[in-house]
Amino acid sequence: MPPRLEGRLTSIPNLLSLLRLLLFPGFVWSMTRQNNASALAFLAVMALTDALDGFLARRRHQVTTLGKVLDHLVDKVIILGITWLLIQYRGLPSWTFWLILAREGLTILATAYMFFRHQVMGQSSKLGRATGVSMAITLVFYLFEWPYREWVLYITLVVALAASLNYLHIYARWLPGLDRRT
Repeated sequence: MPPRLEGRLTSIPNLLSLLRLLLFPGFVWSMTRQNNASALAFLAVMALTDALDGFLARRRHQVTTLGKVLDHLVDKVIILGITWLLIQYRGLPSWTFWLILAREGLTILATAYMFFRHQVMGQSSKLGRATGVSMAITLVFYLFEWPYREWVLYITLVVALAASLNYLHIYARWLPGLDRRT
């Protein structure tokens, strides 16, 4: 029998993840109206809810599989949405969308495989959190069209690659063809 996504959708951490998703249209509206201050405010609140949901889940002993899945899916939707907006409105190179889509898609497939095959749910690492911070900095550089934003983007891509390789190293034993235990 496949594992279940246990947990209550109405826990405070899960509601914060959902709130982050509900705030995203306000960010979109601000970006399309060239209202950088409002977009930055929406981004700040979304980042705050992202930090708070995990903190509160651990603090209140409400860490659940459902919460982990919800948090990561909301993050991926928002990351891809923001990337698309930055391409459309702020000159982010279009290849970044496809690169991020491939990374996030592979992450979802690997996570789903580990969960359904081995009942293992991945955890964020320090490099993974550094990638999130780096992506947020890149967003701000592109939002305000600051100089050197391309360099910030390249640094973010290097950090994301390092995080991906780190996750691959950590979870290799659960992924087909990568098990180094012999």
